[in-house]
Amino acid sequence: MNNIGNGFDRINNVQKLQKIYNKNVNGYNKTDSIIANKKDEVSISPEARELQIAMKALKDVDDIRKDKIEELEKRYQSGTYSVSGTEIVDAVIKANEEKRTGIE
Repeated sequence: MNNIGNGFDRINNVQKLQKIYNKNVNGYNKTDSIIANKKDEVSISPEARELQIAMKALKDVDDIRKDKIEELEKRYQSGTYSVSGTEIVDAVIKANEEKRTGIE
């Protein structure tokens, strides 16, 4: 435990020496002026920029299937929407194949 205490004392002493060393003749800390002049910067990778542009374009596009969805919803609510078992099986198989091959 004593060795750990000595280690912390050494770190504190080094830090104190650094503060003294960084003082200039007028009493200002050199590192403070360097930090004050430095500005934060953000850089976006080209891939992220492309994704950002694509997401904005996608957000600006109207939902082209909105009319179809509304029509199907009305038919479902009125009880006139029916799907055959074959259509359901075909859709499940197609979705499974697309998922397996990575095509959507």
